Amino acid sequence: MIAILRDNELIDIVRKHGAITLLNRESYEGMASSIRCGVAAVKRLKTSGVVVMTCDQPGVTADHLRALTAENAAITGSAYAGRVGVPAYFPATSFDALLALDGDAGARELLRGARSIPNEALNLDIDTEEDFREAQALFEA
Repeated sequence: MIAILRDNELIDIVRKHGAITLLNRESYEGMASSIRCGVAAVKRLKTSGVVVMTCDQPGVTADHLRALTAENAAITGSAYAGRVGVPAYFPATSFDALLALDGDAGARELLRGARSIPNEALNLDIDTEEDFREAQALFEA
């Protein structure tokens, strides 16, 4: 696992679990710079693919991530809220396209028309205190 983090305490915690941590020195640019930072590191490791995901989707499960990577030669996104988004799997053949991303749009264009795995639970992402309370209620139930 490779994690791009900002908080030093969190960095220490994930390193204890075997994660490689990276510092994105271009974070001011937007989401694409984080993707490039991670993909560049993964490319050096000669992996067969990468899962791009955010940290604020409490509905993601290990089973969903496994389903995304089941066809390891195909870009595969998550379908929810009428669109295809992250988490998403990108095979090594798409690394150059990921490294060419810029700005804050992420990999949206690469996911257009891609294979997808439905999971409406991913529609909840935690951006506000209200979202956090909704996630707490969901997981307490």
